[in-house]
Amino acid sequence: MKTNKGLLSFLAAALFLTAAGVTHICAQTTNETFCLQFSGLKEVRRSNQGTLLKELLKAPQTQTVQRILAQRLDEEGLISFFGKGPINTLLDNEIYIQSVGGDDPTFVFAAKVGNDEANRRFEAVRAESSDKGTVTTEKNTVNKEETWVQKDEATGLSKGLAHGCGWLIYYTWKGEKVSENIPLDLIHGKRPIPALGTNNLTLRANVEELAKQTGISCPIAQNVSSIKLNGWLQGENVKTECRVQLKNEVNLIDSNWQFPTNVINDPLDHLSVFRGASNWVASQPWWSQIAGKTDAPDQIFLYTYDIPFHTMLVFNTEDVTKAVPTLGAGIQQWLTKNYPSMRNPLQQAVNTNKLELGWVGWPILMPTLRGVQDSERNYVMAATVPAIPKGKLLPEETWQAVSSDKDTFFYSWELTGQTLAQWQMQIPLFITELKNVDKNKPKTPKKKKEDMTPEELKEKAQKDAVKKAKEKRTSNVFAWAYITRDRLGNSVTKGHQTAPNELFFERMSTCGLSALELWFLCEWLADR
Repeated sequence: MKTNKGLLSFLAAALFLTAAGVTHICAQTTNETFCLQFSGLKEVRRSNQGTLLKELLKAPQTQTVQRILAQRLDEEGLISFFGKGPINTLLDNEIYIQSVGGDDPTFVFAAKVGNDEANRRFEAVRAESSDKGTVTTEKNTVNKEETWVQKDEATGLSKGLAHGCGWLIYYTWKGEKVSENIPLDLIHGKRPIPALGTNNLTLRANVEELAKQTGISCPIAQNVSSIKLNGWLQGENVKTECRVQLKNEVNLIDSNWQFPTNVINDPLDHLSVFRGASNWVASQPWWSQIAGKTDAPDQIFLYTYDIPFHTMLVFNTEDVTKAVPTLGAGIQQWLTKNYPSMRNPLQQAVNTNKLELGWVGWPILMPTLRGVQDSERNYVMAATVPAIPKGKLLPEETWQAVSSDKDTFFYSWELTGQTLAQWQMQIPLFITELKNVDKNKPKTPKKKKEDMTPEELKEKAQKDAVKKAKEKRTSNVFAWAYITRDRLGNSVTKGHQTAPNELFFERMSTCGLSALELWFLCEWLADR
């Protein structure tokens, strides 16, 4: 199921760009709703920092994925104003995108794609509407800069396309004169946008206004006011930071950490911990459906072992003897109501010798719910399989890293490559099994080629070609994911509450993305 494809596409592209790192913050314009500025992958490769990322960028599979990204952006129509077909050089050099709202709304997408590509694109777009608009060609200049402007008299909205000095710029505005927000002097070799240093990217978004401006339904716009993200290449890694302004005040750091130190043990690939979760969990419709009167947990611990398909979720509860059977019954009712026709129906099995129950019927996975105790504290453990690997308890340094800053409400550590492999195995299996299928739907017999009409044969050939191309793309994406796993090191992400309505996230990683974010990126690139 694919929803909000345009938003997901843009977020995926922004996530890919984030991996390049950032150092400079571009000046903010009044009424700005969105700004992204990126210096290009060539600058990343020239840097003496971010050595692990640069090794990843050298791989032939990465270059293939860069072309696939250009194809996906083209397919989603996100750069349709630059004409048809992917722009394979889009990420090589500088990109500047800005959207401004208010009484004088503007939008600009400027990409330094090279003189040949910019000129070809400009001429191709013009050829589609050669009888419209006004073309202005600069005289006595080496680059022969050109602009093409069209105006909609009914709405007063003007749109333009310009090229010069390797830049290709699409822009829109209202009014008689081109807005000062639009950096047209780029095509003359000037810098109307902030000068970029090495390995530079910034992203800002006024989330609510951006959702209104684009008409895209964005769930986070209900709670988030604005986002500012930056980062930089540091040593062998990428450092990223993100500041989030909330619409309402929250208190995520009121409770003291209560670590299940005697429950979670090595060897782990991933550990994420979160406190202050109770209000958010309680507000989710699914919690009231499955939990009954069970209090929402305040602290949640998610971890993955270095054994395939072994993922655990532990959360605190006051009365574990009531919580486990209540949640078990609620989950069973939720499954029956929402997925009455699963391919492999789940049946609940109860272990009468201990506080444990599970669901059988799926291949490989056997979701399990049990009660566990650590000192005097009670927890509920949800697991993908019933077996708990044996190993040493986590060192005290792990928990100290979580609690060293008093304002930390979120902490995540992972071996990104190994964790990506886990998500690639587990998430598709859940998606495949957790859906309804029509088992009574009659199978349509396949028509033999000799019985097909010429039109049917042509249609079949076209479908087969599309299918083959998509399979090749998927193969290339996951070949890249496979070689990426061996090149990714540790990733550490910390979330701090720095004010009643402000959150601050920081991450040190190989490529700027976590394993889960990489999984989403791969799925979008493969268009699955």
